[in-house]
Amino acid sequence: MVTLFRSVVLSSLLLVALGCPGGQPPITPVPETDLAGCGLLGEPAGWDRTRTEAIVRLGEPVHSVIDAVATPDETPTLRAKLSYGPTSADLEGERVEGWIQMGDQCADWTRIGETLTDDDGRIALELEGPLPVGIYSLAVVALGDASTAFGFLHVLEADQPIVIFDIDGTLTTSDVELIDGIVVHHVGATSDEVFELAGSPLTRAQWLTILDRTLEPDATMHAGADEVVRWYAERGIQPVYITGRPYLYDGMTREWLAERGMPAGPLVLVQAIEEALPAYVDDYKERSLGELSGRGFSIEAAYGNAHTDICAYARAGVAADRTFIIGPNAGDACDGYEASTAIASYPAHLLEL
Repeated sequence: MVTLFRSVVLSSLLLVALGCPGGQPPITPVPETDLAGCGLLGEPAGWDRTRTEAIVRLGEPVHSVIDAVATPDETPTLRAKLSYGPTSADLEGERVEGWIQMGDQCADWTRIGETLTDDDGRIALELEGPLPVGIYSLAVVALGDASTAFGFLHVLEADQPIVIFDIDGTLTTSDVELIDGIVVHHVGATSDEVFELAGSPLTRAQWLTILDRTLEPDATMHAGADEVVRWYAERGIQPVYITGRPYLYDGMTREWLAERGMPAGPLVLVQAIEEALPAYVDDYKERSLGELSGRGFSIEAAYGNAHTDICAYARAGVAADRTFIIGPNAGDACDGYEASTAIASYPAHLLEL
């Protein structure tokens, strides 16, 4: 879980340097106040189910906290997925704790409660709310082995303007997707036993193809991409990162964004792996945008590179002149909609903003 802890540290340093788009300073976590550093992480309690022992032997934890977004009058929910190994074998029927950090000190970590993972390895814990505008750290702990994962709760004003950024091929220079849709990372070898335990929605051939592809953890950023994202954040427009990457790449993605100084913002990852496939990824992105706009957040602009981005943004109602596309598909249109707006480079685009 080193990557996840590094992710929290890097994100924390970034948040300290940034203001909240709503005009109030965010509640910012700091490196010294992770659960382990605060002495809040107990000893492994052991597993409740015999089958779990086989699951955890498949590989390292690949837990993921889903970034929560709420308005000040809503009661937010902590949601997370807990799994192990290269095929994300679900942690089923095991005890998990949820935590939230209400300030920047160890004493500000508050235990939300405890629950059992469902048959998909997921948990949901309702927080006490509503909460003021700000950014709050969230954490989950699998009590069986004391493994952890971290994410954030972003409390935004109901009319908060937002800007959407895809990641691969948009913020990065290469789009390492499988047939335009699924971003993959070589997290280990697989076997028939692993595949069966994972209960994968994909075929064995698809899993093997995925595991043979590598997502570069240190992917090159488009020159000036960070400056464009900061341009929006500095003007009170909240960046939201919506990517076709599955939840397995949570820690890696958070670390990549933080190391390049990207402004803090909700990270939206594919939760059902089949939705990362080309036939579904645009529907997933369209739905994600619809959920945000349906709650009153105003989408000021959206950035992408793939044809799936163009169609998702168009169908979600983002104006063509505010749909900015970089790369080979720049300026293309989704059938039945106006052409997107091409950008040749981020430095040139920044001068036009």
